[in-house]
Amino acid sequence: MACPVCRSVERQGGAGGERRPPARALHGDGWASRGVLSKRLWLGRREQAIADHHRRMANVLTAVIAAGVPILAWGLWVLDPWATVAGTVVVLGAKLWFVDRMVRLYDEAMGAVREAVPTAPRTVR
Repeated sequence: MACPVCRSVERQGGAGGERRPPARALHGDGWASRGVLSKRLWLGRREQAIADHHRRMANVLTAVIAAGVPILAWGLWVLDPWATVAGTVVVLGAKLWFVDRMVRLYDEAMGAVREAVPTAPRTVR
């Protein structure tokens, strides 16, 4: 069920009066979606082996994030804008890089699954 605001915009024909196509269902094909889905692979790394280069890089990036947190916290504590910005850049930059590495992990894992599971040819109607 849509929210009341969404329904009223729908009744009016969209935000600017134009009709919009329906929202696409989430199938994990977006970068951020694959980053979120990859967390399950990362959390299950004890049961299923993960390539060493992914494991090593994730640990390095986690250490970089951990190193940036004290800089950010100190900058916030003493109200130093430069330390706060530096800590934020380090933490967020490393976190985005971490998510990107998780997306690569997810793509590799799903590529292996797609290759292992044959699919029936689709028929066009």
